[in-house]
Amino acid sequence: MDVVPVAPGSESSWERPPFSGDIADGFIWGRGTLDDKVSVLAILEAVERLLADGFAPERTVYLAFGHDEEVDGPEGAAKIASLLAERGVELEFTLDEGGIIAHDIVPGVAPPVALVGVAEKGYLALKLRAGTEECGHASMPPKTTAIGRLAGAIHRLETNPMPANLAPPVTDMFDRLAPEMPFMLRLAVTNRWLFSPLVTSRLSESRATDTVIRTTTAVTRISGGVKANVLPCAAEAIVDFRILPSDSIASVTAHVREVIDDPLIEISQHGLANEPPPVSDVDSKSFQALQTTVRQIFPDALPAPHLVIAATDSKHFTGIAENSYRFLPIRLGPDDTGRIHGTNERISLQNYSEVIRFYVQLLLNAAQS
Repeated sequence: MDVVPVAPGSESSWERPPFSGDIADGFIWGRGTLDDKVSVLAILEAVERLLADGFAPERTVYLAFGHDEEVDGPEGAAKIASLLAERGVELEFTLDEGGIIAHDIVPGVAPPVALVGVAEKGYLALKLRAGTEECGHASMPPKTTAIGRLAGAIHRLETNPMPANLAPPVTDMFDRLAPEMPFMLRLAVTNRWLFSPLVTSRLSESRATDTVIRTTTAVTRISGGVKANVLPCAAEAIVDFRILPSDSIASVTAHVREVIDDPLIEISQHGLANEPPPVSDVDSKSFQALQTTVRQIFPDALPAPHLVIAATDSKHFTGIAENSYRFLPIRLGPDDTGRIHGTNERISLQNYSEVIRFYVQLLLNAAQS
């Protein structure tokens, strides 16, 4: 199963070797203990336990393990979904990684929150290219170089982000969690017809919450120039967009063209792109089964719908699944989120046991007619 690599040179910062799988100090240590070998092993342990107990599901259950999720899943989940489609398989729901059990992360909510992803963002990367015939010796520069023109375009993009949109599933999450919020916050989120601008403004102040109300814009690569005294003939940048369910590849591209407003900047798609998948039903029987399972195994946690801001393999199954949900019951607090794709990735033995029990209970709840 694929995991992200360990940053070269950071190995000495790990308390335990990053690919050891060491069990020490009440934790399992190593890359994949949070993202995402933990779910593979927990699902297999759950199924083995049920088989040993003589459990036979009345409905078909598929265990689908794609080996290349970290690079968009073209040879794993995409091929699995294609094969199931060829066989005419229709799924009531899929469950993938995504949401977590968040401790002290959701503003204004004291209990842990089980964030069940009912949607995820789409993805688009655009290449911006500024070319010029006025290249050559830097002693006779034009008023605007290729790099200067590109820098202006980037500045306009960063200062004119995609508009915020307070919509499901974020509003569904607020509705579920409102009873746990302080009075003033509860008043604002439950009366959005009046306080929507205020709520949106507050959410925009934090990187963590701004990401759930808008399509994000991130300049991730830039290149141009080969020597200090030579004017570049071209400069390029790559801009990463994570697309809200209410936006699309076309609407993001149109926004970029309008904001840059420069015919001398070439704008083209860079690499793969994914439209945001549909938002799944929070009133379905399958979502209710997930909520029930959360309450049974994690009685201290409040289940709530959630927008997953990263990509998962779920997007490949939307054509054959009535609903797609994204939830892995790993417990994370503010100090733990950096361990995902970071240093000292680990999961407690107690939490790993809970993850296994969650999958056992979900199969008992959902795999019956």
